[in-house]
Amino acid sequence: MCFSAEASFLAAAVTGVAGVVAISRTTRRSEWPLAAMPLFFAIQQLIEGFLWQTLPAVPGEPEAALWTELFLLFALVFWPIYAPVSVWLVEPERPRRQWMMVSVVAGIISSAYFMWSLSLAPQFATVDSSHIVYSGDPDMPGIFRLLYPVAVCGAAAMSSLRPIQVLGLILIVSSLAAYVVFWHEFASVWCYFAALASLVIVFQFEYARHAHKAETH
Repeated sequence: MCFSAEASFLAAAVTGVAGVVAISRTTRRSEWPLAAMPLFFAIQQLIEGFLWQTLPAVPGEPEAALWTELFLLFALVFWPIYAPVSVWLVEPERPRRQWMMVSVVAGIISSAYFMWSLSLAPQFATVDSSHIVYSGDPDMPGIFRLLYPVAVCGAAAMSSLRPIQVLGLILIVSSLAAYVVFWHEFASVWCYFAALASLVIVFQFEYARHAHKAETH
């Protein structure tokens, strides 16, 4: 992401710990995917941290290409499906779950498109000032730039659970802020802020655990 390798490694450490804490607070298997979200963000930030370290030394070399491909697979293929499904699994209200399927379908379409797009040619990353800029499809239809945020932000915004609503709001604001930069930096900028936003998930499971204890006493 922007800033430096150190910023990515710090985000990885913080979200990794948050993921472990969130998983320890779960009471049902259906909660595991959402609780594990910070862990996956931690892995992704580690990948970009290694990319930061690799690019100045060997730009365009196989090692840099590997980290680039892994990061983009996480950012563009994994999250559009994982994010809405993990929120859908914990939503207690049936009508909201039905509406969340819009985000799930948007995620499937978006993920399939980016998987196809990434397979067309090798992907490259370069350091531009304090950002990593990723190569992309200049002719990408605008609909996919819309489907992506609908997928990764929409389900959380529709949740009946307050902490997840907050998460959705943070994701929407951060994605809009990232769009202000421009698309080739969007994946890096958005994913960094989304990783930090995922800390809200810890509060969701901590709150749910206390609520469950109160109901059983």
